[in-house]
Amino acid sequence: MAGKRKDIIAQIQTVNLKLTNARNKYYSGEIEANEYRKFKSDCDQKIRQCEVQLESVVSGTVKIERLLKNADSCVSGLLLLYKKYDLVGKRQLIMYIFPQKIYFGGTRF
Repeated sequence: MAGKRKDIIAQIQTVNLKLTNARNKYYSGEIEANEYRKFKSDCDQKIRQCEVQLESVVSGTVKIERLLKNADSCVSGLLLLYKKYDLVGKRQLIMYIFPQKIYFGGTRF
């Protein structure tokens, strides 16, 4: 994700550099006003698209971090439940976690 984020930021910087160059050409009279406006409009659109992509990459990272925090609290809650339950409750909890059949081979599962 960090690589994708860097790529998007690099694209934004490249478009901004092109826009700066076009602005300088416009000020020096090398290009007409309508050409500059068209180029600026295209660049603004590309920048907006990149910003949307960047936002989705960043929000995806935040979502993953939030999910990991939630998973950690759920696992901690399971540990408390396991400690609180009696033998039957502990077996049921393990059966919920591991729904496939578990066989005891005498000394190990």
